Amino acid sequence: SSILGAKGVQSILAYPNPFDTKVSLFMESTQSNQAMLQITDILGRTIQSQQVNVHPGANTFVFDTEALSRGQYVLSIEIEGEKETIQLIK
Repeated sequence: SSILGAKGVQSILAYPNPFDTKVSLFMESTQSNQAMLQITDILGRTIQSQQVNVHPGANTFVFDTEALSRGQYVLSIEIEGEKETIQLIK
């Protein structure tokens, strides 16, 4: 199930999309939480992952994507077993 509307998350946005040398994840939350952010390729292989602390209000997390090849990727955000995914293009 989705983390939107649950776990205090009100909105999620990845930008720019398509991306080039970096992609940012904006997340608005009403509560503190820990989240696992992960970028995978279309075959499901993990490219990057980071554990982050989400604070009430606006949160922005930046991924350095300069080394990634052009193609499709998936950004997943997981909080307490609930997950949201965003399709990304480089």
